[in-house]
Amino acid sequence: LTGIGGDNNSGVMISGLMNVTGNMASGFQFSGVSNITGQSFNGMMTSGLLNVVGENMNGLQIAGIANITATKLNGIQIALCNYATKARGLQIGLVNYYREDMKGLQLGLVMRLLPI
Repeated sequence: LTGIGGDNNSGVMISGLMNVTGNMASGFQFSGVSNITGQSFNGMMTSGLLNVVGENMNGLQIAGIANITATKLNGIQIALCNYATKARGLQIGLVNYYREDMKGLQLGLVMRLLPI
């Protein structure tokens, strides 16, 4: 039901509920509910509800509700709501938001287009 990867994990994690890794992870994570990585993730995350990366995300996040990258996204986020502090790539969703810097494209209904 739940995959726990400790500090560092690479490869494939598949679970019915959630996958959790403490520090860094790379590869593919698929879960029915959520994927959570404490620091950095390189690869693809797919979940039914939520993907969270505590620092840097390099790759693809696909979720039913939301993708959250706390520091820097290099890649693509696809969900109803997408967030990254800094982003380089593509955000596709109903609501797309970046806090500091965006180099790329946002496709959706509500987007942050200008600095606040």
